[in-house]
Amino acid sequence: ENEKAWKEKLAKEKLKQSKIQVGSIVVVRDERGKVDTRRRAMLVKVAGVPGLNRVLIRYERETEDVSVKKGDIVLVEQAELDEKPFKEGVERKERPNTEYDSEKRRRSIDSQLNSTSSHLDRESNLSNDHRRKRSRSHECDHGRDRERKRKRKKDKERRQRGHEDSESNYHSHWLLSQIRVRVISKKVCNGRQYKQKGIVMDVIRSGEGVLQMADGEVVEVKESWVETALPKAGGKIVILQGPYRYKKGKLLERHSSSGKGVVQLYEDMNVMKLSLDDIAEWCGPLDEDLDE
Repeated sequence: ENEKAWKEKLAKEKLKQSKIQVGSIVVVRDERGKVDTRRRAMLVKVAGVPGLNRVLIRYERETEDVSVKKGDIVLVEQAELDEKPFKEGVERKERPNTEYDSEKRRRSIDSQLNSTSSHLDRESNLSNDHRRKRSRSHECDHGRDRERKRKRKKDKERRQRGHEDSESNYHSHWLLSQIRVRVISKKVCNGRQYKQKGIVMDVIRSGEGVLQMADGEVVEVKESWVETALPKAGGKIVILQGPYRYKKGKLLERHSSSGKGVVQLYEDMNVMKLSLDDIAEWCGPLDEDLDE
């Protein structure tokens, strides 16, 4: 009976090699069409495999299934199997503290280190972007700081010039009725009149006045919120600081690069060079004896 069962099993094995079917032993062609006879596999599934005309095989001594094209498999001769039987793979039983487990742990640690390194690189890139944005912001702040320093320097120079001429000739407040000024603070009308010009209609207290803007709006300002405005060459001016304070005249030349202007007084036709900060456009009437 054992001999009969063995013969039936042998017949079934030979039948599997008569055509491609589950259980057949095959070899696979590579991309160039060459057959690797040294690597045999068992056909484990022929239907329902995802993909077009694909089957599942399991290579000799391995346990994982691999999907290949059906047209790439070739049956192994029965005579070869008789001489060298096909050996199926055996599932590995996990054992603690094996060389395999050590290699697996090492790969896991390497993966975590690579992930940490990538995260640090991304953080570094974000930090660099933040530093560049902060640098641009600092450049804008430095520009505003330079402008404020320039204005403070001009005010200091004007005060020093006043003291050099005569301490009595310097006045802490220069705001005067009937001069044209320009708004330099966004505190006026919530910034609506920023950089706009207006005429001082009245000085209500020391260092404070009332302006009528070019659009007709009347606003109250502090002296520090405005700066003097100048006319074109030939326009009327009034001197606000120095020994010729309140003297009126004509602006002959203005040199923005040096901050100086050439003025001719109406009273005695005297020509002098003054700081542009010490004069302003005069919008009021001239004295009758000085009227042109």
